[in-house]
Amino acid sequence: MNIISSGEFGYEMVLVVPYAYWLYSQNLLTSTTSCIDTKPLYYFSKNHKEVFTKRDDCIGRSTSISGASFNNLHIQNPNFTKWKFPDYKNHFKNDVFIYDKPLMIISNKRYSNGSTQRYGSFTDEQLEVIFNLFKNDYQLIYNRAKSNKITVDVQIPSDQDSDFELINQYPDIININQLHDQYQSIYSFNELQFMLHANCDSFISVQGGSSILSSCFGGTNIIYAVGGQELVHNSFSWYTKFSNCTVKHAKDFTIFNELINTFK
Repeated sequence: MNIISSGEFGYEMVLVVPYAYWLYSQNLLTSTTSCIDTKPLYYFSKNHKEVFTKRDDCIGRSTSISGASFNNLHIQNPNFTKWKFPDYKNHFKNDVFIYDKPLMIISNKRYSNGSTQRYGSFTDEQLEVIFNLFKNDYQLIYNRAKSNKITVDVQIPSDQDSDFELINQYPDIININQLHDQYQSIYSFNELQFMLHANCDSFISVQGGSSILSSCFGGTNIIYAVGGQELVHNSFSWYTKFSNCTVKHAKDFTIFNELINTFK
């Protein structure tokens, strides 16, 4: 079976990759074709091609997943019969990104088209609450990729925003973009991202691809989401299947703040 995908990152992670990995486990996978810097997603594929330079809406060109047991990201009870998630944590665990304090990855999103706040993202004031709460106990990594680091879709990341200025006030917090600048001759952005996540057990994320990626490496992922189809269909309830992670969700910041205090 040949698998082709050019859709949004979150859709690919949940719908395409696990079907490809299930095919691989059954010795039925022939090849995989996707966007630039997707080899880490399909590390198990012996014939992977990186072709597409831009992602399409949702599933995109993924007509090849017609044999999958489900093709909709936002449903209550998916059929997991032809769905198997790769063990990213064990595969990407490493001795490179080891710090004196345990890692905590804080993932956020901000878009240049102004749609950032629709379903939930962290404001500067909310980031300050999070940073000040954990800066002494964890090595914090702020994960919001700039547009030159990823294969973008219709929503273009805002590259010049106040959150990056805020980070400069916290010299001990690692900006993932600057970290990749140091390692880009060795690792692609997704390789670096997966290696960091594999060494982490404490994740804070927002609705969208951030909440999906942060659920793929075990540990605990606390999601801030004020809206979206995930809430309508209770999708966060089965994100635990990605890696046996603990997933907690809050739709307002007061509840979210109570949840993240469990990391203390």
